[in-house]
Amino acid sequence: MRLNRIRQPMNIPLGKELEDLIRRKVESKDYLSAAHVVEEALTLLEERDQMATLREQRLVQTLAMAVSQANSHQLIGHEDVFAGLAAKSSAQE
Repeated sequence: MRLNRIRQPMNIPLGKELEDLIRRKVESKDYLSAAHVVEEALTLLEERDQMATLREQRLVQTLAMAVSQANSHQLIGHEDVFAGLAAKSSAQE
C-alpha cells in the first residue's frame, strides 16, 4: 500500500542578517521569492561540495601516482627541482 504524504513547508529559523540578505535579494528583482533565493543558495552549495569531492579525488590520485613513482625509484632530486623552478622563474621575467 502506498501512502500519499503531504509535504509540510519547512520552517527554518534564520538570523536577522540572513533574513535581511534574502529580503534584499528578492527586492533586487533578481529572485522571484525567498524560496527561490534559498533554492539557488542550496544549488550552489551542492555544486561547491561536488567540486571539493572532485579535488579530493584528484589529490588522492596524484598522491597514489607519487607513491608509485617513489616505490619504483622514479624520484627527482631536490637540486633538479630547484634548478627547474629557477629556470621557469627566469624565463617569465
